[in-house]
Amino acid sequence: MVEMYHIDLGIRANQLYSNGMYGKLTAKSHQLNTMLKFNVSAWKRFLFLSFVLKF
Repeated sequence: MVEMYHIDLGIRANQLYSNGMYGKLTAKSHQLNTMLKFNVSAWKRFLFLSFVLKF
């Protein structure tokens, strides 16, 4: 658990400080993760609203 946290911190540090290829790749994957999270929450919100509007 703690190891994963440290790896995550390392990746974030690379995103912030590295303009090399690795930094670009991690930034891209981070963007994809946030996009997926946003889409999931938007989808849940949409389902909730459609459920509420039925009543």
